[in-house]
Amino acid sequence: MQLDADLCAEVVGVNNGLTYHLVARGSYPAAIDHGEHVAATAAQLLGDEHPDTLKARNNLATAYQAAGRLTDAIALSEATLAARERVLGEDHPAWVRITPTP
Repeated sequence: MQLDADLCAEVVGVNNGLTYHLVARGSYPAAIDHGEHVAATAAQLLGDEHPDTLKARNNLATAYQAAGRLTDAIALSEATLAARERVLGEDHPAWVRITPTP
């Protein structure tokens, strides 16, 4: 069965939200399991550099970080950041700029 690209993106978006929610709840193993599945499925359905795939990978990196898997988190974050900059550009409105406090 062939799914519409917009529907796939919407389903991935909902599941991205669930990964984020699991991290916020402190359910790190569940967040990682879910996040790995969402990132792999998003890449398969939408492509490796689709913005929703990149968001899924970013959420997975956040789950890795929260669970203390810093090597995995850093590697995935760096790869995702490079792809986001290449695909979306540095001034894309989707970027969330965090300014460190002194």
